[in-house]
Amino acid sequence: MSIPSPQADNIKDQVAFFQAVKARINKFIGTSTKSDFEVETAIKQIEDDALSGEGVKDVFEAAFLLIKQA
Repeated sequence: MSIPSPQADNIKDQVAFFQAVKARINKFIGTSTKSDFEVETAIKQIEDDALSGEGVKDVFEAAFLLIKQA
């Protein structure tokens, strides 16, 4: 067993949120022809944008915009 670092403990809620976003996106695009790499890239872009602190973002809207661009 291991004990998480304080930094990991500080962001666990955010990580859980983005995992939930990923699961929801995958549910909507499950029949899509997008590759796993494209989906992962879109999710990473959403995470990067959300963590940059440039105001409030609708992550679901951002996800669909990024997926449409891919």
